[in-house]
Amino acid sequence: MTTVSRRSFIGSAFAAGASASGVAIRPAHADTSAVAPAPIGVQTGQRITAEGARFQALRTGNNQRFLSTPDYVRMIHTPQDALLATQEALDLGKKFTVRSGGHCFADFVCNPDTEVILDMAPMRAVGFDETVGAFYAEPGGMLIDVYERLYKGWGVTLPAGICYSVGVGGHIVGGGYGLLSRKYGLTVDHLSMVEVVVVDAHRQAHLVRASSDPKDPHHDLWWAHTGGRGRQLSLPLAPV
Repeated sequence: MTTVSRRSFIGSAFAAGASASGVAIRPAHADTSAVAPAPIGVQTGQRITAEGARFQALRTGNNQRFLSTPDYVRMIHTPQDALLATQEALDLGKKFTVRSGGHCFADFVCNPDTEVILDMAPMRAVGFDETVGAFYAEPGGMLIDVYERLYKGWGVTLPAGICYSVGVGGHIVGGGYGLLSRKYGLTVDHLSMVEVVVVDAHRQAHLVRASSDPKDPHHDLWWAHTGGRGRQLSLPLAPV
């Protein structure tokens, strides 16, 4: 494998992804199969335009100083939704941004240049995947929901933040720090797999799983999501 630094890998990669990341019990092997995108025109998620009742609320985030005027907002419910919505935006030549919990106070999602917003809010599932031996949390879930479901369902938690409304999609792959971090490390230290939509050189979107297993051919993609600018590489679907 070609030697590459974290900075050069993250700086050169182009991905628009859906990622599954969460608290891992043990390293998981990746399912390296790619899912071919459906042709443009296939309906994916709910398409909300300026005529929709929810549009005004969805064109901004927590910091309402920043407004966008997108052509539409896609509400993403499944990984397949994320794949198709990404391909749709690419085929239309639209500049798109991705929103997990909407907690960001900068204008990364809602800015004047944004033409399409992919909103992950409907993806909030939390569970345990027996096939990989790890907990997962979809990116639209807020920390308060993830904490409650993990504790009430399995009696476990993760060393994440204290602000209840932060979305896990950006929090985990961005590093994740909280009250338990001095003892258990960053949230991302427990990340064993990501499921992401990546975009190749031909502007084709693919759904890929990348794991912490060094033998995984997509291991570098997992590594790029272990803090720092990882969330700029993909559209997170569900941390594992």
